[in-house]
Amino acid sequence: MVSEDDIRNNLVKRDREETTRTDSPLKKAEDAIELDNSELSMEEQLHWALAKSQKSSQINYSIYILLPS
Repeated sequence: MVSEDDIRNNLVKRDREETTRTDSPLKKAEDAIELDNSELSMEEQLHWALAKSQKSSQINYSIYILLPS
């Protein structure tokens, strides 16, 4: 079984590698909308995303979110 610390360490390593690579480093878009979901339930995240999409005229597509059954 993989521990939570192993997962966290893997994500930190991956993010560091992808943001500091020489060829096409990963960057946040200038108009990105950030969500810190560390303290939100899946339902709260869904409500947040839907509220943001309804307020933004920049978002011009449907949002499909699959929730576990």
